[in-house]
Amino acid sequence: MGVFVVGGCKPELPEHFLETLDRLMEQENDFLIGESSRTDREIQKYLKGHNYKKAAVYRVGTTFRYNYLDWTIRNVNTKDKRGGQIWVERAFRMCEESDRGIIIRDIWDDTCWTFYFMAYMLAARKPCSVFLPKENRWIEIISPDDLIPFAGEQPKNVDSIVREILLVCGFSSDIIDYSISKNSISTRKLIDIICEAPISLYQKRNQLGHMMTMRNMDYDVFKVLSKDISEGKSIQEIKMDIRKLIYYEDELSDWTVLRNRYWELYDAWYTFHGPAGAIFTGSYYLFEEWYDLEEMRYVSFPVGMFFRVKDILEYIKNDKVNVVAEEVCYRVEMWNRNDPLWKCVRYDYYFYRGELCWFEV
Repeated sequence: MGVFVVGGCKPELPEHFLETLDRLMEQENDFLIGESSRTDREIQKYLKGHNYKKAAVYRVGTTFRYNYLDWTIRNVNTKDKRGGQIWVERAFRMCEESDRGIIIRDIWDDTCWTFYFMAYMLAARKPCSVFLPKENRWIEIISPDDLIPFAGEQPKNVDSIVREILLVCGFSSDIIDYSISKNSISTRKLIDIICEAPISLYQKRNQLGHMMTMRNMDYDVFKVLSKDISEGKSIQEIKMDIRKLIYYEDELSDWTVLRNRYWELYDAWYTFHGPAGAIFTGSYYLFEEWYDLEEMRYVSFPVGMFFRVKDILEYIKNDKVNVVAEEVCYRVEMWNRNDPLWKCVRYDYYFYRGELCWFEV
């Protein structure tokens, strides 16, 4: 029988949990295990200590971390997946190929994607046991009600998150108090505020990420799972519905817009500041731009051509006059000489008060 063994992010393996592993080894079960740090690594060490060879390690990504006894490696296809989607795909694959699940985690330990193992096994009607270290006891996942403690609730500190974001974006306390009291800042509007604010792309990434904490994905998955099970949906239909949530496939959803904006902003920032910018085979054209109030028109003055990002940053840094002037910004056109047909994304970047704040595609 195939048994997956996974855990939360606390690596300790209590005695009662290890006793169960010992019984499963005595029964000569095939173990399905992960290769990440902490609990996965400790489980591997324990199996190695018993020279137990009936195991397979599930790998995600391009790097391999732990395989202490040269067990069989099973690669999980995570192409085009990002962030937590990678670990959810691993959970799905391990659940599909197992007959039983063993999990060690505390109720509020929601950082290692173990909730998706429980949800899938319940949907597939396979036995799944969870050991709670703090309570030193086992529970069985038999019905959706058993998932309630692990799913948690929707975040209740939404107003405080909105307040923190608006402060970073430059709003006054009076305006923030008024907006929150009137509940006038929708999720979509807050996304637009962050993206249009005169703060750096790096800060915008952080604030969009902060917004994501306003959603409890486990809770949303629990609600969908409960509904699907009550309607008698198949495991394939349930998996499709879970993926639709996790992969943000509903294009009209505010959360899909948030995720897409986050990754669009990240890609733009990474293209300029990341390794890609350091080895960019092209040229940058720098312009000073401002709105002429006397002539009532937008003025763009060419500064020159650059070949390295650090030279652009150094020039802007040394231009003491325009860096502090609120009416002047810099625009950087990025041209790749190896892409004459514009097959790759071409960005225009905008600097304001010395910071990279906006971009256009």
